[in-house]
Amino acid sequence: MEKKRFRIVVDRGRCVGFGTCVDVAPSIFKFDEEGKAVAPLEGEFPPQRLFDAAKACPALAILVLDADNGDAVYPES
Repeated sequence: MEKKRFRIVVDRGRCVGFGTCVDVAPSIFKFDEEGKAVAPLEGEFPPQRLFDAAKACPALAILVLDADNGDAVYPES
């Protein structure tokens, strides 16, 4: 599976801990001690799995950026 470098930002003010991202991409997203989603700030991830998890978030709390230039990849600006 192809991987690309992305930067992931989880808006903790929006995250309600529903867990869809963890269900869709458990190798990327985890729960912290407050029951909110966390992910590595930056790394190589399978794009389809990452985007599926971000799109599945009912709170729209996940922002995915291109790690090289900082452009928003999801949601697109």
